[in-house]
Amino acid sequence: MKKLLTLFVTILCVISISTSLIACGDTPTLKDITGVNFVGATYDYDGNEKTLLIKDSLPSGITATYSNNKATNAGEYTATVTLKGAGYKDLTLSATLTINKISYDMSNAKWDYEEPFIYDGTEKSVNVINLPNGVSVKNYTDNAKTNVGNYVATATFNYDVTNYLEPTISPCNWSINSEEGGNENQGGNENQGGNENQGGNENQGGGPQIDLTGLADKVISSFGNTPSPWSYFPQTFAPENKAVSNVINYNNFVDVSSIPTNGIGKQLNVVYGVLNKSSVALSYVSKVYSVLNIVKSLYTNFIDENPEEYKNFSGTAGGINFTLILTEEQYLINANVSSVSVTIYSNLADKNYGAKVQLTPTTILKYTVGESNLTIALDVLDTSSTLINLERDSKGVTGMVYEYLTLGDKQITATSAMISVNSTHTTLIGTKGDFIPTSVSRNCEVYRNSDGKLVGTEVREEVEVAGLTDTYNTLWYNLYNVTGINSIKKLDEMNGTNADTIYINGSSDTIHTKLGGLTAGKKAGSRRFDIEFKKMYFYQYNQQKEEYEEVSMEIPMIFIQEEFLSSFESDFYDKNKSALTGAVTLNATSADKNAVNYGYYTLLTEYDKLKDAVTHKQITDYCKQ
Repeated sequence: MKKLLTLFVTILCVISISTSLIACGDTPTLKDITGVNFVGATYDYDGNEKTLLIKDSLPSGITATYSNNKATNAGEYTATVTLKGAGYKDLTLSATLTINKISYDMSNAKWDYEEPFIYDGTEKSVNVINLPNGVSVKNYTDNAKTNVGNYVATATFNYDVTNYLEPTISPCNWSINSEEGGNENQGGNENQGGNENQGGNENQGGGPQIDLTGLADKVISSFGNTPSPWSYFPQTFAPENKAVSNVINYNNFVDVSSIPTNGIGKQLNVVYGVLNKSSVALSYVSKVYSVLNIVKSLYTNFIDENPEEYKNFSGTAGGINFTLILTEEQYLINANVSSVSVTIYSNLADKNYGAKVQLTPTTILKYTVGESNLTIALDVLDTSSTLINLERDSKGVTGMVYEYLTLGDKQITATSAMISVNSTHTTLIGTKGDFIPTSVSRNCEVYRNSDGKLVGTEVREEVEVAGLTDTYNTLWYNLYNVTGINSIKKLDEMNGTNADTIYINGSSDTIHTKLGGLTAGKKAGSRRFDIEFKKMYFYQYNQQKEEYEEVSMEIPMIFIQEEFLSSFESDFYDKNKSALTGAVTLNATSADKNAVNYGYYTLLTEYDKLKDAVTHKQITDYCKQ
């Protein structure tokens, strides 16, 4: 019995071990499914269903089950496919099905405004016409008015937000004129038509895909601040530091010490003209900037309640009507300040900002502010145009000024200037000045930064006579730099060598110059030196207008041909010793003389490379953009 029991237990153990070995060692191994790819696809919305399928051949015995792989409306869809088969591990793959929103064809859409209305006491309006199917006007701003004025109308639209990009149309600048034709907006219906915001994949899937959190702050802060053009120049150059109380005439002797020394020459005056005109325009821009915090608050509430319509918002802030427009390239605010149309903008890609100011129907000022540069342009009637560009770096400020006057397609005048501001002096080189008629001329004006005074000028004049070219290199210094001259009188009478007849130190005898000394051409008999009067510019304060106004005044200066600089003191004394009170000395400092020399012989070469770099058309095109 004991042996039978032992045998039975042994058999059970063998069976148990064998069964265990079979269970562990003979389980079949499942294979991976390979060679199958599930690839995403992108389509443009066309109203038809789009389907995402595996393009590869499935291994024998493998089946595919899809999920979320079909769609008709624009959006992004995550499609999946699960692959199964006997002897294979299950495999799930995913891919993205993208259906892009498309643009409406807005090429025929336009405002029905063609010319200014005439005021008659009834309401006038402008409307958008020729809209494509599926688009209708949702809201107008400032498209209906009764009173005389210039207006900027905008429109937003009802449309299929799920499948189409937002249709847009540029604002319409329109006017109601008095019977006399005032306030006419010659600009008319600028940038009509739309089809703007073409392409792109923004705002996919029916709702805005950008983060609207903090958007209002981001938009408003991108407009920067009202620029300060004068900050590119020494403080001593501010107009208030160029003020005079009266204009001097020289019919009687005038003490040299009483002659103003804070004036500016013709070259620098071009810069002042642009900056002064920009100050007027910037006063309107500043009024828009003053209400931007209100705009930000209103816009924040608007996008909280209307997130789908964040790209276009209109309202009133501080009595200023405005329209905020967001595109992929720019943020814009169009506003009316009194009768002046102001658009401030920020360019997203270039990371700069600026403003366009329609001062009158025919006068536009536009500026752009970069990280370390400022461009200002002025266009009047497409006839007169000026542009100034200023750039600041660790060495100082450099810039260019371009000024044109045209009549039709004919260019009447074209001038330009280079600006260089270093730690001690400001230099302007260009084509504005008093030159020999028909000469090819350059003018180098140098000012001292510490007091803003003109310390010296050198003029180059190339004159062709009988096929030969004479080059005059003429230095000009202030009369107070020459000792021995205490007073001066001028009669507007030509004396054979000078356009005026000039007396010094109470003498009844006119001053005398010295001729000749050079062997080349006409220049051989020219004056070595003389005193002439240059027109310079100052400012006087207008109490009524509370602003500084430009005035011009003639200022006596000594000119010296550069070749005779070393002999000037003795030359002048020899010819005029009977009228002098003492020795003649040119007291211009070495620093001032070196600055004039550097401008004339180094910067002038750089100027010649840039003097024609910007055209009249480029300026007017920039102003209108």
